[in-house]
Order: sequence, then structure tokens, then C-alpha cells
Amino acid sequence: MLYYLFICIICSCVSGCAKDELSTSEKLIGNVDFSSSSWRGTLVISPDSKHIAYVANYRLVVIDGKEGKQYDLIESHPIFSPDSKHVTYGAVVGDKQILIVDEKEETLYDNISAHGLFYKGYLFSPDKKRVVFISSKFISDTVILDGKDGKEYAEIEIYSPTFSPDSKRLAYIAAVTVKKDKELVVVDGKEGKQYDIISMRPIFSPDSKRVAYLAKTGNKCFVVIDGKEKKQYDLVSHPYFSPDSKRVAYFAKTGNKCFVVIDGKDGNQYDDILGLNAEMDILGSSMFTENGIFFDSSGSFHYFARKRNGIYSVETTIR
Repeated sequence: MLYYLFICIICSCVSGCAKDELSTSEKLIGNVDFSSSSWRGTLVISPDSKHIAYVANYRLVVIDGKEGKQYDLIESHPIFSPDSKHVTYGAVVGDKQILIVDEKEETLYDNISAHGLFYKGYLFSPDKKRVVFISSKFISDTVILDGKDGKEYAEIEIYSPTFSPDSKRLAYIAAVTVKKDKELVVVDGKEGKQYDIISMRPIFSPDSKRVAYLAKTGNKCFVVIDGKEKKQYDLVSHPYFSPDSKRVAYFAKTGNKCFVVIDGKDGNQYDDILGLNAEMDILGSSMFTENGIFFDSSGSFHYFARKRNGIYSVETTIR
């Protein structure tokens, strides 16, 4: 039996309609034979909701109903680029591991049976012209960019590879030891200092020239900006660059007080700040859900904070 895949859009009800009555429109974006034995179960829809891709028989990828070339094994589900114009996936032919981007093949390894390789993750650059992915052996990981192998590490954090806005630079987090008790950030192939923990992914400035990330040594957290360690606190959030890339702001906590740090200077103290939470710090959590620092211009920003029972919008101008 052939089933149909629809994208449904819920529209507002016309004036005067009955209570709980819904007006719904449907748009067919593709057909998939889910009853077929070839169906693998990994369906991918493009970001613009116009394309469908999936793996069939573990040996080929079907994109918008068109079957691609058959391989010995498709070892990753297809991934669309952010603009939905490109598709990439990994495959095996004999003893070769290859990467397919828009039906063009690139051989990555010629003797995978000797290495036990598999893919961990992919990432398109902002301009959609470059693809980086993590290739993992049983005891080590490697970042492969533009077909070139990077250095092997005990583990590369799967969420961490980050392209700069201009797509020319790459940064990621790597564990140096199998115990993951020492980590470092690699920027353009160059290693930074080792720390106990590096949390979140590295952040590039809007002009792509600067890099910042947060780290932990012992019981203290701090932000590293352009390779230089800043003041230590009990908790810190990930850093925010100003639109002109000249300033860096982040949340911090010492004892029971929270504040914003801008260009190394501590701001006014509050009982809590929206944004300094479990997803953004690396030691604990506070009561609020994620929020952040919003730069209104290169010289001003605002954020939200709590002082006793009051919630405040805090606007700051940098003079």
C-alpha cells in the first residue's frame, strides 16, 4: 500500500465559526512507500519543506523520488544544507569510505576495514560550499575538512564544530585523553590550552576574526577570548559579541549574585539573570529558562534579571 506524506498548515478560523472548529490546508510534498521492504525508517525533510530524502535497502538514497547510485552500504542518513539546495551522506564501496555531496563522490579512506571507521556528524559552512564531518575510529576521532584529515583525538565533541560567518575558519572541541579529563579548542588546525572542561561550542565574532569559548579549571569557570583567559567566576554563560565584533559580554555568578561582564568589567548585581541556566553554565543551574544578552547596537545592550520578586529589563549603554 502506498502512503502519502503531507505537510499540514493550520490556518486561523474564519469569523463566526463554531467553537473548536478548525480550518486546515494540506500540501503534498512527496510520496513514500512505507510498506516496502526497502524502507529503512530514516526520513529527512529539507529545511524549506520542499524536498524529501531517505535511505532504501541500506544501499542507496532516494531524493524527491529519484534513486541515487547504489553502494555496498549507506552508513549515514542524508543531510540537507541550510538553504535546502545541497545533500550529503556517507557510503561504503568495497573497502573505501566515501562522501557524496550533490551526487559527487569523494574517497576519504581506502582501507576502512583496517581502521573500523564510521561517521559521527556533518556540518555545512554558512556559504554552503564546504562540508566538515567527524570520522570516528573505535578509539579516536578525526575532523575531515575539504577532504583533508585533521589530527586524531580521543574524542571530538559532536556538537562543537563551528564555521566562522565568512566560512573560512573552523573551530571545534577535542578531548585529549580517553577519560575526557582534559579538553582543548582547535581553531584553524591550531590547538589552544588544555582545560578540565570546555563547555558549549566556540563562538566566532561577526567579522570572523575573533573566537571565544567558556572553560573550567578546578571549581572555577571563565571565558577565553582570542586565546586569553579572563577573570574566574563560580558560573559563566557563553559569550556574546557586539555587532562590530569589538566587545564581548557574558553572564557570570559569584556566590548568590549574578551580573553581566562586559569587556572584563562586572556590571550591577542581581538575584538571578535569565540566561544563566543549566544549558549555558557548566557547574549548576538557576531558576530561569534560557535567554541572553541582546545587543541593540555596538554600544548598547539589554537583558532580563530578577531582583527579589521583580523581573527587570536591564538596558546598558557603553560609554
